[in-house]
Amino acid sequence: MKSNFTEKKAFAMLTKLEKLTLELAIIGGEI
Repeated sequence: MKSNFTEKKAFAMLTKLEKLTLELAIIGGEI
């Protein structure tokens, strides 16, 4: 149960990083 929670947390962090990278790429492309 604890490891499953850690996996979900890591997955959420990865998803956030992916969103940030995509946003930065879009902003960088606009400039």
